[in-house]
Amino acid sequence: MKEKTAPAANNGNGNADQRPALVHTGRLIACELKRQRRPVSWLAEKLYCDRSNVYRLLQKSSLDSNLLLRISNILRCDFFAAYSKAYLHELELKTQTQPPKQNRP
Repeated sequence: MKEKTAPAANNGNGNADQRPALVHTGRLIACELKRQRRPVSWLAEKLYCDRSNVYRLLQKSSLDSNLLLRISNILRCDFFAAYSKAYLHELELKTQTQPPKQNRP
């Protein structure tokens, strides 16, 4: 899945920083279900819930970490990696935009 970027606040020099869009967990799960060619009813059965609940989960941008871990195990997919990637990208952007520290005597 391609990483999307969204314009952030103007940094003062007329150029807007490019920041990664927030991780939308529901979309990630939906894409993985589609990739595996599994129906929503299959995931609902594995989660012991109604498929309407799964459809609601797929609309959410974030999920409880315990639930996300269960879904990761069921689909054998590390959804937490998307958060790690977004974190590392944000960290890289911050270090690139911060001025170097000056040593004072």
